[in-house]
Amino acid sequence: MDEEISVITIYNATKKTVLPHSLEWRGQRYTVTKLGYYHAMRRGRTMYHRYHVSGGNLDFSLECNGDNLHWTLKEVLDVSTL
Repeated sequence: MDEEISVITIYNATKKTVLPHSLEWRGQRYTVTKLGYYHAMRRGRTMYHRYHVSGGNLDFSLECNGDNLHWTLKEVLDVSTL
């Protein structure tokens, strides 16, 4: 999919974690209701952070580039059709 999106995050200083709170995709705002998983990976010198989150009837796979902090939507799954 590889669409650049806007993401609002929350930083928890106690746990030292950053989590997506909401995202905007194709003019629609989705509030994140659940974190499925998170993992970090390195491609070359750049660290990427991958989040799989749920918002409403949709699951999203999001990726944050650690160098420029740009967010990319990698995959969308409509769970209401499963």
